[in-house]
Amino acid sequence: DRNPRRPLSLMPSRHEHGSTTVLEWSDVSVALAGKVLVSPNSGSLQSSELVCIMGPSGAGKTTLLSALFGDKDLAQGTVHLRGEPLFRNKRRSSRRRHVASEMGYVRQRDIFIEALTVKETLLFTARLRMPEASNAEVAARVAAVVHDMGLQQTLDTTIGSTMRRGISGGELKRVNIAAELLGMPKVLLLDEPTSGLDSTFALLVMAKLRSYAAAHGVGCLCTLHQPSLQILELVDRVVLMAPGGATVFSGGPASLAAHLHRLELGAPDRLSLADHAMQLLCDPAESTRLESEWSTAAPTICVAVVGPDASANAAAEVSMSRTKLRRRARLPFHRTVWLLARRQVRQSRSTLLKADEIALNVLIGVITGLIWWQSAGSDAEQGALFFFVAHMTWWPGFLYLFAFPAEVAVLTKELLSDAYSIEAYLLSKVVADTPSEIVCPSVFFACALPMCGFEPVASVCIWLTMLLQFQTSAIIGMLCSIVSDHPRCPISANTLISAVNVLQMCAGGFLRDPRTYPGGLRWLSYTSIFYYSSSIISQVSSPTHTADPRYSPLGLGANVATLLAITVGLKLCLYVSLKSRNLRFA
Repeated sequence: DRNPRRPLSLMPSRHEHGSTTVLEWSDVSVALAGKVLVSPNSGSLQSSELVCIMGPSGAGKTTLLSALFGDKDLAQGTVHLRGEPLFRNKRRSSRRRHVASEMGYVRQRDIFIEALTVKETLLFTARLRMPEASNAEVAARVAAVVHDMGLQQTLDTTIGSTMRRGISGGELKRVNIAAELLGMPKVLLLDEPTSGLDSTFALLVMAKLRSYAAAHGVGCLCTLHQPSLQILELVDRVVLMAPGGATVFSGGPASLAAHLHRLELGAPDRLSLADHAMQLLCDPAESTRLESEWSTAAPTICVAVVGPDASANAAAEVSMSRTKLRRRARLPFHRTVWLLARRQVRQSRSTLLKADEIALNVLIGVITGLIWWQSAGSDAEQGALFFFVAHMTWWPGFLYLFAFPAEVAVLTKELLSDAYSIEAYLLSKVVADTPSEIVCPSVFFACALPMCGFEPVASVCIWLTMLLQFQTSAIIGMLCSIVSDHPRCPISANTLISAVNVLQMCAGGFLRDPRTYPGGLRWLSYTSIFYYSSSIISQVSSPTHTADPRYSPLGLGANVATLLAITVGLKLCLYVSLKSRNLRFA
């Protein structure tokens, strides 16, 4: 039944007469910096229904989905999931864990860890989203979703990226959908699930989605740019949005053709219905006319179709579907840390444990050893020690600067799905990265230190100090990545870390004795990790165990403690910066 008092977008699926309302929103509006991104918009989604939102760029399709999922706060309006309100004071953060167990969001960007295989990706995701299930149940759920999405042939293929060969675009999109289906959501939001795919793969993805929604009673709401005629035949309802976020039509594909024909805007023979609708929406005059006609025609259409008892029937339908939302369960903290640490180690295959990085450090180690051949104890020794510190500063800094943003994207996606906490993520990173961070530096020093002629005891002390230097510089790289990503930061991450490292290197004491700095700049040396680490390694390599006077005058133990304190302090800064950012996608 249809209710004349409700927008036409609230009509049930044309073939699911016994379906229930799983998602309903009323007068939802989104604004940013005073600009309205989505005009007041109302609608609903039924179980087993596939609804397609169409509109040109700037129509607010993605913004509407993000608002329904809770990525964006509402300017006004209400959203109900299975009869329960999602927002309190127009913010969903207070109910994040309640909603995460019922709703999935397939984003337009496919965000995954490129070094993992499809099987690893789905297994790790399933364990996070099925915390109460046994390993056998997790494996069975993954196998079922893999079968539903047709991913059997890709399980042992890495995800890949633009720089690394992996699965195809169509397969990646199906992995994205499969990852959200693992949590068995009642509502699935999909932002441009066919974006970047050819017509064959686009049809395949939508056909898989259609069959899954019908088989499992999942309500699917997706945005599509210009679907083909075959894809339109798969959807139950089409919603047209004009630039500015106003709804100008909602109904079945056949109803859209009839509506346009009634307005004498029927599609020419050479154009498909979707292409013609998009052309009309991109024309300001026609778009305004469609909006005006819809605002007056929608109530008339509803009144002509439904009877006086529709309102009571609709109310009963929503009442029947009302279900108290439960908070999503999480893995115990220690199990979450262990699971994320295992994933982090496998992720290191594309960064710290990458064959290219190991080969690079062997090559640099040999070159360093040849240039400073048996220089230990000579005047040239200080040059070798300076290069050790410089290499353990610049290399890890830039390595993490470029690798960390992809990791933060995965972190943001999983935090928004309430899979775990930032504390669990950072602790797992410490547990997993610390062993991985030993490999490449050890390879470098295994080549360089014997060739330079350092004694075994001095070599071990230099190696340990440089491992600490590596960790400190890696954190600086991550911090620069986060700081530069802030909307108010005026400089790029590359520029920021270059400035920071140049300052550390110049203020470290080797290039110029800090005691000769111009007045008022002596304090700069205390901000440089070069200053302390150079003092340590010059002291342990000296036959008399005395530090070079250009470096920190603190004793050996005090310098080590200072370097450790800087490392711990930077880790805390990393935690605070992630915690305070309220990570969201733009």
